[in-house]
Amino acid sequence: PDAVADPVVEDMADGHIERVVECILAPGGGVFAVVGERGSGKSTLLRRIEARTKARILHCPLGSAADFTRALKRQLDLPDDASLGQVRDIINGWEDDTAILVDDAHHLVRPVIGGLDDFDAILGLARDASLRACTWVFALDSVIWQFFQSARGARPIFDDVVVLSNWSEEGIAR
Repeated sequence: PDAVADPVVEDMADGHIERVVECILAPGGGVFAVVGERGSGKSTLLRRIEARTKARILHCPLGSAADFTRALKRQLDLPDDASLGQVRDIINGWEDDTAILVDDAHHLVRPVIGGLDDFDAILGLARDASLRACTWVFALDSVIWQFFQSARGARPIFDDVVVLSNWSEEGIAR
């Protein structure tokens, strides 16, 4: 499943790519979600966005917010003991419009009471570090997304949500 498909098959996600790229290249930052079932093309969509922008893909590790921030610090070439304030300041200091594309962000969510605490902490960091030129895109599994929506209700958490459709028979044949 982690093998990169080559060549890329055109599908319904192509329009979503344009929309996300426009958001990344627009002035200012933001926090967005890409939601789809397993195998719907979330990782491929992120790779295609990365190829068209100055974005960086960060594969979310299994574990806690601390594991995520450690991976983020490594991605930014920061020492493990760098503070979240330093991470925020570095990202907010970026001049060019870019993005951090978080693949498998659902690893931060556990479907239990209090299971959104780590995800909330990372969303807080993303909000604080999207003030100038950085857009954050979180790819989430649709099952976890349902849990997330139930727990959060109608409160707007993301600036926009891209929901990927299931593959059609024609798309699978292509």
